[in-house]
Amino acid sequence: MAGSSKNGNARGATRPNRPSLSWRDVEPGTLRDFVTACTEAGCAPLFGKTLNGSALSICVLAGNDKPKEYCASMPDVPWAMADILAELDIERPASLQF
Repeated sequence: MAGSSKNGNARGATRPNRPSLSWRDVEPGTLRDFVTACTEAGCAPLFGKTLNGSALSICVLAGNDKPKEYCASMPDVPWAMADILAELDIERPASLQF
C-alpha cells in the first residue's frame, strides 16, 4: 500500500506512546564536539530521524565504514556518539568521556 509503513501506519505518523525526538534538544556542545572529532578525522557525520519520529539516527561515513546508531531517548545520544567514535578509533572529546 503506497504511503504506509510496514506496521500499517501512515508514513510520518508517530506512535501514540512515544514522544517525537528532535536534534534541537541535543546539548549543543556535545553535538559540536562530535562533529569536530569526526570531521578532523576525515569522516562525515550524518544526522537524521526515523520516519515515525521515535528515534534519532547517527551515521558516520568513514571510507568503507558506515557505523550507524539509533537513539530512542535523549540520554542515548552521547552514548551512541561515543560508541561510533570508539568503533572508528577516533579520540573521544571530553564531553563524550564517561
